[in-house]
Amino acid sequence: MGQGLVRLDASTELVQEFLHVLLRRGVKRDQAVEEANEVRRLCRVVPFDDQVFALSLTMVRKYPCIGVRDSVHAATAVAGGINRILSADHVFDGMDEVERVDPGQAAGLLDV
Repeated sequence: MGQGLVRLDASTELVQEFLHVLLRRGVKRDQAVEEANEVRRLCRVVPFDDQVFALSLTMVRKYPCIGVRDSVHAATAVAGGINRILSADHVFDGMDEVERVDPGQAAGLLDV
């Protein structure tokens, strides 16, 4: 993107998981919702629709090690034209459709 800008993309599932973790950790409901909305504001949220779900099911069948939620993240990336996933989870390493980027290495990939 250049000019010191970074585009952030997120799956609907990521925002849902983020809200779930905040609530589970005892963050007050209003604050947790505000923080989830902030993620939505900062990111282009790729919707979870039937196309994503169908691709997710294909990935579950193709990759025995991938869980349903991770398959949703990967399918969302593919449907949204995203070829890299920022994750510490190595389950994405064996996938053909996306490249996993370790969060510790992400800064070196920025084009700013």
